[in-house]
Amino acid sequence: MRPTEEKFKKLTTPRAYPGKRFHVIRGSTNTLAREIVLTFTTDETGNFSFQLLPGTYALLVDEQIPPPDAKKYQTKFITVDESAFNQWWAKPYHLLEVKAAPLADLKFHFPHRSFISNDIPCLRYVGPYPP
Repeated sequence: MRPTEEKFKKLTTPRAYPGKRFHVIRGSTNTLAREIVLTFTTDETGNFSFQLLPGTYALLVDEQIPPPDAKKYQTKFITVDESAFNQWWAKPYHLLEVKAAPLADLKFHFPHRSFISNDIPCLRYVGPYPP
Protein backbone atom coordinates (compact mmCIF):
# COMPACT_ATOMS: atom_id res chain seq x y z
CA MET A 1 0.00 0.00 0.00
CA ARG A 2 1.47 3.32 -1.07
CA PRO A 3 1.44 6.13 1.51
CA THR A 4 -0.61 9.23 0.85
CA GLU A 5 1.18 12.09 -0.93
CA GLU A 6 1.24 14.05 2.33
CA LYS A 7 2.76 11.13 4.28
CA PHE A 8 5.29 10.46 1.50
CA LYS A 9 6.39 14.11 1.47
CA LYS A 10 6.79 14.09 5.25
CA LEU A 11 8.88 10.89 5.12
CA THR A 12 11.16 12.19 2.37
CA THR A 13 11.69 15.73 3.68
CA PRO A 14 15.22 16.19 5.08
CA ARG A 15 15.35 16.71 8.84
CA ALA A 16 18.06 17.82 11.24
CA TYR A 17 20.24 15.13 12.81
CA PRO A 18 20.92 16.42 16.34
CA GLY A 19 23.58 14.65 18.36
CA LYS A 20 25.36 13.11 15.35
CA ARG A 21 29.06 12.72 16.13
CA PHE A 22 31.80 13.10 13.52
CA HIS A 23 35.57 12.76 13.66
CA VAL A 24 38.05 14.69 11.51
CA ILE A 25 41.31 13.14 10.29
CA ARG A 26 44.08 14.46 8.04
CA GLY A 27 44.21 13.02 4.53
CA SER A 28 41.67 11.29 2.36
CA THR A 29 41.67 7.64 3.49
CA ASN A 30 40.70 6.04 6.78
CA THR A 31 43.41 3.71 8.09
CA LEU A 32 44.26 2.26 11.48
CA ALA A 33 47.29 4.59 11.61
CA ARG A 34 45.20 7.75 11.19
CA GLU A 35 45.16 10.49 13.81
CA ILE A 36 41.90 12.10 14.85
CA VAL A 37 42.35 15.87 14.66
CA LEU A 38 39.04 16.72 16.31
CA THR A 39 35.65 15.29 17.19
CA PHE A 40 32.41 17.27 17.08
CA THR A 41 28.72 16.65 17.64
CA THR A 42 25.86 18.39 15.86
CA ASP A 43 23.72 20.64 18.04
CA GLU A 44 19.97 20.33 18.60
CA THR A 45 19.30 21.85 15.16
CA GLY A 46 21.83 19.62 13.39
CA ASN A 47 24.37 22.41 12.95
CA PHE A 48 28.08 22.41 13.74
CA SER A 49 31.18 24.57 13.33
CA PHE A 50 34.90 24.16 13.84
CA GLN A 51 38.18 25.59 12.57
CA LEU A 52 40.98 23.81 10.74
CA LEU A 53 44.23 24.92 9.15
CA PRO A 54 44.32 24.68 5.35
CA GLY A 55 44.74 21.13 4.06
CA THR A 56 42.92 17.94 3.11
CA TYR A 57 40.76 16.39 5.79
CA ALA A 58 38.22 13.61 6.00
CA LEU A 59 35.08 13.25 8.11
CA LEU A 60 34.37 9.89 9.68
CA VAL A 61 31.29 8.65 11.54
CA ASP A 62 31.52 6.77 14.86
CA GLU A 63 31.34 3.34 13.23
CA GLN A 64 34.51 4.14 11.23
CA ILE A 65 36.65 4.70 14.33
CA PRO A 66 37.21 1.16 15.69
CA PRO A 67 39.09 -1.32 13.47
CA PRO A 68 36.75 -2.74 10.82
CA ASP A 69 34.72 -5.67 12.13
CA ALA A 70 31.64 -6.38 10.03
CA LYS A 71 30.59 -9.31 12.22
CA LYS A 72 30.02 -6.88 15.11
CA TYR A 73 26.95 -5.54 13.29
CA GLN A 74 25.53 -8.88 12.16
CA THR A 75 22.49 -10.18 14.04
CA LYS A 76 19.78 -12.74 13.52
CA PHE A 77 17.92 -10.30 11.26
CA ILE A 78 20.72 -8.05 9.94
CA THR A 79 23.24 -9.26 7.39
CA VAL A 80 26.48 -7.53 6.48
CA ASP A 81 28.37 -7.65 3.21
CA GLU A 82 31.90 -7.88 4.68
CA SER A 83 33.71 -6.74 1.54
CA ALA A 84 31.42 -3.73 1.13
CA PHE A 85 31.80 -2.97 4.85
CA ASN A 86 35.61 -2.91 4.61
CA GLN A 87 35.45 -0.62 1.57
CA TRP A 88 32.96 1.65 3.32
CA TRP A 89 35.15 1.77 6.46
CA ALA A 90 38.22 2.92 4.48
CA LYS A 91 36.36 5.59 2.51
CA PRO A 92 35.64 8.70 4.59
CA TYR A 93 32.08 9.90 4.88
CA HIS A 94 33.07 13.25 3.38
CA LEU A 95 36.29 14.93 2.19
CA LEU A 96 37.08 18.52 3.09
CA GLU A 97 39.57 20.63 1.16
CA VAL A 98 40.19 23.54 3.52
CA LYS A 99 41.54 26.75 1.99
CA ALA A 100 41.92 30.24 3.48
CA ALA A 101 38.22 31.06 2.96
CA PRO A 102 35.63 29.50 5.28
CA LEU A 103 33.57 26.53 4.13
CA ALA A 104 29.87 27.04 4.62
CA ASP A 105 26.57 25.30 3.96
CA LEU A 106 27.85 21.73 4.20
CA LYS A 107 24.82 19.45 4.14
CA PHE A 108 24.90 15.71 4.68
CA HIS A 109 22.25 13.14 3.94
CA PHE A 110 21.82 10.01 6.07
CA PRO A 111 19.09 7.71 4.80
CA HIS A 112 17.47 6.05 7.82
CA ARG A 113 16.29 2.60 6.94
CA SER A 114 13.68 0.68 8.83
CA PHE A 115 14.95 -1.69 11.53
CA ILE A 116 18.60 -0.56 11.19
CA SER A 117 19.77 1.73 13.96
CA ASN A 118 23.08 3.08 12.64
CA ASP A 119 24.49 4.78 9.54
CA ILE A 120 26.33 1.89 7.88
CA PRO A 121 25.02 1.53 4.31
CA CYS A 122 26.04 -2.13 3.77
CA LEU A 123 23.71 -3.60 6.40
CA ARG A 124 20.51 -5.31 5.30
CA TYR A 125 17.46 -6.20 7.35
CA VAL A 126 16.21 -9.71 6.51
CA GLY A 127 13.79 -10.33 9.35
CA PRO A 128 10.02 -10.33 9.52
CA TYR A 129 8.05 -7.18 8.94
CA PRO A 130 5.42 -6.00 11.39
CA PRO A 131 1.80 -6.78 10.58
